[in-house]
Amino acid sequence: MRELAYTVSPDSELPYYGSVSLCAVIDSPVTAMEARFSQAFSHSPTGGAFLLLVLRTGAPLGLFAPPDRTCAYVAVRGYGDVRPQVEFLMEATGIPRESVRWLAPTDADSDGPRVVEGCDAHLGPPEPPWLAEVNASISAASDPRLRREPVTSRAEAKELFGNVFGAGREFGMIECTHGWVGRAVLTDAEIASGAGLGLGNYVLNKKTGAITAHRSLPPHLIGEEFDAAIEAGERVAGYQVYPPLQRIALFRTSEDARTVNYRVEVTRLDRQSDTATQHVEITKNPIRHKPTDRTSAVATSWALMRKNTTGTWPAEGTFDH
Repeated sequence: MRELAYTVSPDSELPYYGSVSLCAVIDSPVTAMEARFSQAFSHSPTGGAFLLLVLRTGAPLGLFAPPDRTCAYVAVRGYGDVRPQVEFLMEATGIPRESVRWLAPTDADSDGPRVVEGCDAHLGPPEPPWLAEVNASISAASDPRLRREPVTSRAEAKELFGNVFGAGREFGMIECTHGWVGRAVLTDAEIASGAGLGLGNYVLNKKTGAITAHRSLPPHLIGEEFDAAIEAGERVAGYQVYPPLQRIALFRTSEDARTVNYRVEVTRLDRQSDTATQHVEITKNPIRHKPTDRTSAVATSWALMRKNTTGTWPAEGTFDH
Protein backbone atom coordinates (compact mmCIF):
# COMPACT_ATOMS: atom_id res chain seq x y z
CA MET A 1 0.00 0.00 0.00
CA ARG A 2 1.33 3.41 -0.96
CA GLU A 3 2.09 5.62 2.03
CA LEU A 4 0.06 8.81 2.15
CA ALA A 5 1.95 12.05 1.55
CA TYR A 6 0.17 13.66 4.50
CA THR A 7 -2.53 13.14 7.10
CA VAL A 8 -5.05 15.70 8.36
CA SER A 9 -4.59 17.04 11.89
CA PRO A 10 -7.61 17.85 14.09
CA ASP A 11 -8.65 21.47 14.42
CA SER A 12 -7.74 21.23 18.13
CA GLU A 13 -4.10 21.68 16.99
CA LEU A 14 -4.88 25.20 15.77
CA PRO A 15 -3.62 27.12 18.86
CA TYR A 16 -0.15 25.61 18.46
CA TYR A 17 0.28 27.71 15.30
CA GLY A 18 -0.30 30.97 17.17
CA SER A 19 3.43 31.75 17.46
CA VAL A 20 4.67 30.10 14.25
CA SER A 21 6.00 32.36 11.48
CA LEU A 22 4.46 32.26 8.04
CA CYS A 23 6.94 31.10 5.40
CA ALA A 24 5.16 31.16 2.03
CA VAL A 25 2.03 32.16 0.13
CA ILE A 26 0.28 29.82 -2.32
CA ASP A 27 -1.55 31.91 -4.91
CA SER A 28 -4.42 29.53 -5.53
CA PRO A 29 -8.09 29.73 -4.45
CA VAL A 30 -9.13 27.60 -1.50
CA THR A 31 -11.56 25.68 -3.69
CA ALA A 32 -8.73 24.64 -6.01
CA MET A 33 -6.55 23.53 -3.10
CA GLU A 34 -9.41 21.55 -1.58
CA ALA A 35 -9.65 19.64 -4.86
CA ARG A 36 -5.88 18.98 -4.89
CA PHE A 37 -5.83 17.81 -1.25
CA SER A 38 -9.18 15.97 -1.41
CA GLN A 39 -9.89 17.66 1.91
CA ALA A 40 -12.11 20.58 2.90
CA PHE A 41 -10.67 23.57 4.76
CA SER A 42 -12.16 24.41 8.15
CA HIS A 43 -13.92 27.74 8.63
CA SER A 44 -12.11 30.42 10.62
CA PRO A 45 -14.02 32.77 12.98
CA THR A 46 -12.59 35.67 10.96
CA GLY A 47 -14.25 34.51 7.76
CA GLY A 48 -11.17 32.80 6.34
CA ALA A 49 -10.29 29.12 6.36
CA PHE A 50 -7.50 26.78 7.45
CA LEU A 51 -6.23 23.23 6.93
CA LEU A 52 -3.79 21.50 9.29
CA LEU A 53 -1.63 18.61 8.03
CA VAL A 54 1.22 16.35 9.11
CA LEU A 55 3.49 15.55 6.18
CA ARG A 56 5.01 12.14 5.64
CA THR A 57 8.32 13.78 6.60
CA GLY A 58 6.85 14.31 10.10
CA ALA A 59 6.51 18.08 9.74
CA PRO A 60 3.25 19.67 10.99
CA LEU A 61 2.15 22.20 8.35
CA GLY A 62 -0.77 24.63 8.33
CA LEU A 63 -2.47 26.45 5.46
CA PHE A 64 -4.31 29.69 6.39
CA ALA A 65 -6.55 31.54 3.94
CA PRO A 66 -7.65 35.19 4.38
CA PRO A 67 -11.37 36.05 4.22
CA ASP A 68 -11.39 36.39 0.41
CA ARG A 69 -9.95 32.82 0.17
CA THR A 70 -7.93 33.68 -2.92
CA CYS A 71 -4.68 32.28 -1.52
CA ALA A 72 -3.27 30.48 1.51
CA TYR A 73 -0.37 31.31 3.82
CA VAL A 74 1.86 28.44 4.92
CA ALA A 75 3.31 27.83 8.40
CA VAL A 76 5.56 24.89 9.36
CA ARG A 77 5.93 24.00 13.04
CA GLY A 78 9.21 22.91 14.60
CA TYR A 79 11.50 22.89 11.54
CA GLY A 80 14.38 25.32 11.06
CA ASP A 81 14.62 24.90 7.27
CA VAL A 82 11.00 24.99 6.18
CA ARG A 83 11.51 25.26 2.41
CA PRO A 84 12.03 21.49 1.86
CA GLN A 85 8.74 20.80 3.68
CA VAL A 86 6.78 23.23 1.48
CA GLU A 87 8.47 21.82 -1.63
CA PHE A 88 7.50 18.30 -0.52
CA LEU A 89 3.87 19.45 -0.28
CA MET A 90 4.10 21.03 -3.74
CA GLU A 91 5.44 17.83 -5.27
CA ALA A 92 2.90 15.61 -3.51
CA THR A 93 -0.11 17.69 -4.54
CA GLY A 94 1.02 19.10 -7.89
CA ILE A 95 0.94 22.74 -6.75
CA PRO A 96 2.69 24.75 -9.52
CA ARG A 97 5.97 26.25 -8.35
CA GLU A 98 5.11 29.56 -9.98
CA SER A 99 2.12 29.91 -7.64
CA VAL A 100 4.32 29.88 -4.50
CA ARG A 101 5.83 33.08 -3.11
CA TRP A 102 8.35 32.82 -0.27
CA LEU A 103 8.25 35.12 2.76
CA ALA A 104 11.20 36.62 4.58
CA PRO A 105 11.45 35.39 8.19
CA THR A 106 10.24 37.67 10.96
CA ASP A 107 12.95 39.56 12.83
CA ALA A 108 13.01 41.93 15.78
CA ASP A 109 12.78 45.04 13.59
CA SER A 110 9.90 43.92 11.39
CA ASP A 111 6.15 43.96 11.81
CA GLY A 112 5.78 40.44 10.43
CA PRO A 113 6.83 38.25 7.51
CA ARG A 114 7.44 40.07 4.22
CA VAL A 115 6.90 38.79 0.71
CA VAL A 116 10.30 38.51 -0.96
CA GLU A 117 9.32 36.97 -4.29
CA GLY A 118 6.63 37.99 -6.71
CA CYS A 119 5.10 40.88 -4.74
CA ASP A 120 5.85 44.28 -3.24
CA ALA A 121 8.00 43.60 -0.17
CA HIS A 122 6.23 46.38 1.74
CA LEU A 123 2.88 44.58 1.55
CA GLY A 124 2.92 42.11 4.38
CA PRO A 125 0.28 39.40 4.78
CA PRO A 126 -2.94 40.15 6.67
CA GLU A 127 -3.27 39.14 10.29
CA PRO A 128 -3.20 35.32 10.35
CA PRO A 129 -6.84 34.20 10.54
CA TRP A 130 -6.24 31.69 13.33
CA LEU A 131 -5.10 34.39 15.76
CA ALA A 132 -8.67 35.58 16.34
CA GLU A 133 -9.65 32.20 17.75
CA VAL A 134 -6.59 32.00 20.00
CA ASN A 135 -7.06 35.56 21.20
CA ALA A 136 -10.76 35.05 21.86
CA SER A 137 -10.13 32.02 24.06
CA ILE A 138 -7.42 33.72 26.07
CA SER A 139 -9.30 37.00 26.46
CA ALA A 140 -11.94 35.15 28.46
CA ALA A 141 -9.46 35.16 31.34
CA SER A 142 -10.17 38.88 31.75
CA ASP A 143 -13.96 38.33 31.85
CA PRO A 144 -15.04 39.38 35.40
CA ARG A 145 -17.44 36.43 35.53
CA LEU A 146 -14.54 34.00 35.09
CA ARG A 147 -11.81 35.78 37.04
CA ARG A 148 -10.29 34.18 40.15
CA GLU A 149 -8.39 35.77 42.97
CA PRO A 150 -4.66 36.32 42.28
CA VAL A 151 -2.45 33.26 42.84
CA THR A 152 0.89 34.38 44.25
CA SER A 153 2.25 31.50 46.34
CA ARG A 154 3.67 28.15 45.26
CA ALA A 155 1.26 26.35 47.58
CA GLU A 156 -1.77 28.05 45.99
CA ALA A 157 -0.46 27.30 42.51
CA LYS A 158 0.15 23.64 43.34
CA GLU A 159 -3.33 23.32 44.81
CA LEU A 160 -4.97 24.88 41.75
CA PHE A 161 -3.02 22.65 39.33
CA GLY A 162 -4.16 19.66 41.40
CA ASN A 163 -7.80 20.78 41.38
CA VAL A 164 -7.83 21.38 37.62
CA PHE A 165 -5.93 18.33 36.43
CA GLY A 166 -6.73 15.87 39.23
CA ALA A 167 -5.20 15.37 42.65
CA GLY A 168 -3.40 12.24 41.47
CA ARG A 169 -1.35 14.13 38.89
CA GLU A 170 1.90 15.67 40.12
CA PHE A 171 3.23 18.78 38.41
CA GLY A 172 6.76 20.10 38.38
CA MET A 173 6.58 23.88 38.72
CA ILE A 174 8.84 26.84 38.19
CA GLU A 175 8.00 30.46 38.94
CA CYS A 176 8.30 33.27 36.41
CA THR A 177 7.55 36.94 36.97
CA HIS A 178 3.89 36.79 36.00
CA GLY A 179 3.01 33.14 36.42
CA TRP A 180 3.76 29.58 37.39
CA VAL A 181 4.86 27.14 34.68
CA GLY A 182 3.71 23.57 35.29
CA ARG A 183 4.59 20.36 33.47
CA ALA A 184 3.14 16.97 34.37
CA VAL A 185 5.49 14.51 36.08
CA LEU A 186 5.05 11.22 34.23
CA THR A 187 5.09 7.75 35.74
CA ASP A 188 7.62 5.16 34.56
CA ALA A 189 4.84 3.41 32.64
CA GLU A 190 3.84 6.64 30.88
CA ILE A 191 7.45 7.34 29.95
CA ALA A 192 7.86 3.81 28.60
CA SER A 193 4.71 4.24 26.48
CA GLY A 194 6.14 7.38 24.86
CA ALA A 195 3.77 9.81 26.60
CA GLY A 196 6.65 12.21 27.21
CA LEU A 197 7.14 12.88 23.50
CA GLY A 198 6.07 16.47 22.87
CA LEU A 199 4.80 16.89 26.43
CA GLY A 200 3.45 20.41 26.74
CA ASN A 201 3.47 23.02 29.50
CA TYR A 202 0.77 24.95 31.34
CA VAL A 203 1.07 28.49 32.70
CA LEU A 204 -0.98 29.75 35.62
CA ASN A 205 -1.40 33.53 35.41
CA LYS A 206 -0.69 34.99 38.86
CA LYS A 207 -3.04 37.93 38.33
CA THR A 208 -6.11 36.24 36.82
CA GLY A 209 -5.78 32.61 37.95
CA ALA A 210 -6.34 31.47 34.35
CA ILE A 211 -4.35 28.48 33.04
CA THR A 212 -3.21 28.34 29.42
CA ALA A 213 -1.68 25.41 27.50
CA HIS A 214 1.67 25.93 25.76
CA ARG A 215 4.23 24.19 23.57
CA SER A 216 6.72 21.51 24.60
CA LEU A 217 9.69 23.85 25.04
CA PRO A 218 11.75 23.74 28.26
CA PRO A 219 9.63 25.28 31.04
CA HIS A 220 12.02 28.18 31.69
CA LEU A 221 11.72 29.26 28.02
CA ILE A 222 7.92 29.10 28.25
CA GLY A 223 8.13 31.30 31.36
CA GLU A 224 10.33 33.83 29.57
CA GLU A 225 7.97 33.86 26.59
CA PHE A 226 4.94 34.32 28.86
CA ASP A 227 6.56 37.19 30.79
CA ALA A 228 7.60 38.94 27.58
CA ALA A 229 4.06 38.79 26.20
CA ILE A 230 2.51 40.08 29.43
CA GLU A 231 4.99 42.96 29.74
CA ALA A 232 4.54 43.93 26.08
CA GLY A 233 0.76 43.88 26.44
CA GLU A 234 0.46 41.09 23.86
CA ARG A 235 -1.56 37.89 23.83
CA VAL A 236 0.27 34.92 25.27
CA ALA A 237 1.14 32.08 22.90
CA GLY A 238 -1.28 29.54 24.33
CA TYR A 239 -4.94 28.68 24.69
CA GLN A 240 -7.07 28.71 27.81
CA VAL A 241 -7.92 25.45 29.58
CA TYR A 242 -9.11 26.92 32.90
CA PRO A 243 -11.56 28.34 33.80
CA PRO A 244 -13.47 26.20 31.29
CA LEU A 245 -15.36 28.20 28.71
CA GLN A 246 -17.85 25.61 27.50
CA ARG A 247 -19.88 22.63 28.67
CA ILE A 248 -20.05 19.97 25.94
CA ALA A 249 -22.66 17.20 26.05
CA LEU A 250 -22.56 14.21 23.69
CA PHE A 251 -25.46 11.90 22.83
CA ARG A 252 -24.78 8.91 20.54
CA THR A 253 -27.39 8.76 17.77
CA SER A 254 -26.11 5.80 15.72
CA GLU A 255 -23.16 3.46 15.29
CA ASP A 256 -22.02 0.88 12.75
CA ALA A 257 -18.76 -0.93 11.99
CA ARG A 258 -17.25 2.12 10.30
CA THR A 259 -18.68 5.20 12.02
CA VAL A 260 -20.27 6.50 15.19
CA ASN A 261 -22.50 9.59 15.22
CA TYR A 262 -23.19 12.03 18.04
CA ARG A 263 -25.47 14.97 18.70
CA VAL A 264 -23.27 17.56 20.40
CA GLU A 265 -24.66 20.37 22.54
CA VAL A 266 -22.31 23.22 23.47
CA THR A 267 -23.23 25.66 26.25
CA ARG A 268 -21.28 28.82 27.14
CA LEU A 269 -20.57 28.67 30.87
CA ASP A 270 -20.70 32.45 31.20
CA ARG A 271 -24.06 32.55 29.34
CA GLN A 272 -26.10 29.50 30.27
CA SER A 273 -28.80 30.41 27.75
CA ASP A 274 -26.29 30.32 24.89
CA THR A 275 -26.45 26.73 23.61
CA ALA A 276 -25.64 25.46 20.12
CA THR A 277 -26.27 21.98 18.70
CA GLN A 278 -24.44 20.17 15.92
CA HIS A 279 -23.99 16.63 14.65
CA VAL A 280 -20.58 14.95 14.50
CA GLU A 281 -19.70 11.84 12.51
CA ILE A 282 -16.57 9.99 13.66
CA THR A 283 -14.85 7.56 11.31
CA LYS A 284 -13.28 4.79 13.39
CA ASN A 285 -10.27 3.71 11.32
CA PRO A 286 -8.47 5.95 10.77
CA ILE A 287 -9.99 8.38 13.27
CA ARG A 288 -11.52 11.31 11.43
CA HIS A 289 -14.47 13.58 12.13
CA LYS A 290 -16.99 15.61 10.16
CA PRO A 291 -17.34 18.54 10.32
CA THR A 292 -13.71 19.50 10.90
CA ASP A 293 -14.28 22.41 13.27
CA ARG A 294 -12.66 22.69 16.70
CA THR A 295 -15.76 21.65 18.67
CA SER A 296 -15.99 18.44 16.66
CA ALA A 297 -12.29 17.77 17.27
CA VAL A 298 -12.66 18.25 21.03
CA ALA A 299 -15.77 16.05 21.16
CA THR A 300 -14.01 13.37 19.12
CA SER A 301 -10.96 13.42 21.39
CA TRP A 302 -13.13 13.02 24.50
CA ALA A 303 -15.22 10.20 23.00
CA LEU A 304 -12.07 8.40 21.82
CA MET A 305 -10.51 8.73 25.28
CA ARG A 306 -13.63 7.14 26.82
CA LYS A 307 -13.62 4.40 24.19
CA ASN A 308 -9.97 3.61 24.88
CA THR A 309 -10.74 3.50 28.63
CA THR A 310 -13.93 1.42 28.59
CA GLY A 311 -13.65 -0.46 25.30
CA THR A 312 -16.87 1.00 23.84
CA TRP A 313 -17.89 4.32 22.36
CA PRO A 314 -19.83 6.22 25.06
CA ALA A 315 -23.61 6.43 24.76
CA GLU A 316 -23.53 9.92 26.27
CA GLY A 317 -21.38 12.13 28.42
CA THR A 318 -20.72 15.69 29.54
CA PHE A 319 -17.47 17.55 30.14
CA ASP A 320 -16.25 21.11 30.52
CA HIS A 321 -13.72 22.55 28.11
